[in-house]
Amino acid sequence: MGRLFEWRCRDCGAGEGFLCGGGFSDFNPADVVEQAEQGDLGSAMKVLLGNGVPDGWTVQRENSYFECPSCGEVVLGISLKIDDGGNGWLEYHAIPEECPSCGESLRVGECVPSMSEEELSARCEGFVSAGCPKCGGKNVSASYGSWD
Repeated sequence: MGRLFEWRCRDCGAGEGFLCGGGFSDFNPADVVEQAEQGDLGSAMKVLLGNGVPDGWTVQRENSYFECPSCGEVVLGISLKIDDGGNGWLEYHAIPEECPSCGESLRVGECVPSMSEEELSARCEGFVSAGCPKCGGKNVSASYGSWD
């Protein structure tokens, strides 16, 4: 099931939307294998999935969100959930190289944790309470939803 967390300012139009979970996801997506093969997902995933998804394995891609430790911007990454055929799910987060807003490296020590759904929801509610970070307006609303 997928979940949506979103905030919008009705004064200036600023806002963010976060799509979480596995709703509408494909299993064993071909582009994940291509990214792994090219090394875009890191060396461990290149070894694990670079030659394709092994028989009996299942790979599911989901969005992951990371907060830039320098500017506080939320950056989109991906999470791979991998089942090797019966030993449970391995979760791997592919962190973007750098923050698109400030250019700060997000891979220094690869210690930037992904944000939880609770943190994303709290971020949205925080802007509803405090006002828009762009214009300072108080006309900010949050929306939530889910789907299969």
